[in-house]
Amino acid sequence: MKKSALGLLLLAACAVTTNAQAWSKSAEEEAQALIGTEYVYLMPRMRIVPGLSCTHEGGERVRRDHHEVSDDHSIVFANCQGHYVVLLTEIVGRVDSSNKLRVLDAVALPPTSYESLDISEDPLQFEYDGYCTLDGYTGTSMIVTLRYGGRTEPGEEIDWQSGLAQAWGYDLDALKIVPIDLKRVVCYVPDEP
Repeated sequence: MKKSALGLLLLAACAVTTNAQAWSKSAEEEAQALIGTEYVYLMPRMRIVPGLSCTHEGGERVRRDHHEVSDDHSIVFANCQGHYVVLLTEIVGRVDSSNKLRVLDAVALPPTSYESLDISEDPLQFEYDGYCTLDGYTGTSMIVTLRYGGRTEPGEEIDWQSGLAQAWGYDLDALKIVPIDLKRVVCYVPDEP
């Protein structure tokens, strides 16, 4: 299975971190401070709002079973003080040829390793697309933190009993990022490191 272009963008963005000592707020406080703000997306790694360290690292439309469920809502990945933050955003207009986004909700992920390509290691990692299913369906937008825990064979199952830590999805009726019961999620060892 190949990582999507967003995955490659996130992979490249992971090398960029900020000095946590330089900011007066924690990454979680910064993530919460983003809720309700509006910004114009111009390019990856741009600062979302002045005064906060959070940078826009890429995004994609919210999907269920491989279908986009809204033309206006997207998932955005941010980096706040070197921590991953997931945003639910809504397009509220355009400025020239760029989208103006409003942040509807934000979740700061626990410390995770996305850049580690060695799945035999045991750090907490996150997946957002491709290797996990929700209720048996692939192509549904969610964020999962997990430990591969030494598994090395492609196709090996990781479930609520064997390595999943947390999962979040998107409730577009409530305009929130919501926890997902881990019993609904199954992930698999990627077929290439």
